[in-house]
Amino acid sequence: MNKRDIRKEENRLFENWKELAREPEKIVADGVVDIAGWERLPEGKRFLFVLRDKNGGTGAKYHNDFRRELAETGSGWKTWNNIARWGQVLLSPDTEYHDVKYLDRQKRSELLRSLAVMNLMKDYGMNYTDRNKLDHITEDSRHCGLLRDQIGLYEPDMMIACGMGSGGHKSNMDILMEIYGMNPGNIRRTRVNGRSYRYFILPLPDRQVPVIEFYHPQATQVSAYGSRRGHELWKEMFEDIRKLGDIQLSAFGEGTGRKA
Repeated sequence: MNKRDIRKEENRLFENWKELAREPEKIVADGVVDIAGWERLPEGKRFLFVLRDKNGGTGAKYHNDFRRELAETGSGWKTWNNIARWGQVLLSPDTEYHDVKYLDRQKRSELLRSLAVMNLMKDYGMNYTDRNKLDHITEDSRHCGLLRDQIGLYEPDMMIACGMGSGGHKSNMDILMEIYGMNPGNIRRTRVNGRSYRYFILPLPDRQVPVIEFYHPQATQVSAYGSRRGHELWKEMFEDIRKLGDIQLSAFGEGTGRKA
């Protein structure tokens, strides 16, 4: 990994976002949860989760620095228990669901410190994302440029785009494809545990990065999983992420991963 001051460069990007924003006080900084944890990761183990927007600001003491809040508190369980579980099984594929079934705030924050997480929209919203606003963010070339800069800063080995399209709205993966000027012809599919997942290969300067479309971590009912709910559903998602991690290492084909 190139020795870069990631936190300094992140903060610079977020100052640029504030300059673009109508309400700069609502810009929430995201990214690498814990720099030391990120820099200790072995080859091939840098995972970036991409979500939509922050539900509300951070706690008062964090001044909209969501990285600190995640590192210290693990934030709310509804989203972050599953992100912590998914990150753990990608980092350590031998992890079983029962090892991470119940997470308190301390354990959740510990697991999140090895991950990078970012939102496509940087100003916080309410309980539900304004999907019309999200659909149109790629029309702002400056915003797209900053998102590309942020992703490039992390040099990820794999990206998980959390949030499917529905009701005519774009998925997070669709938006990432638009940000990079890619088209539907770049989409590939893979079957995991009887379910079909879309992905594309993102060409970054020194690597080819698999970008996999997956469900939002707060999902409570998904037709592809039948009648499963609660931990029964989350365990199935966990097992799918495990297999998708295997594919990232072995089956996306020649030309992926870091260039020699």
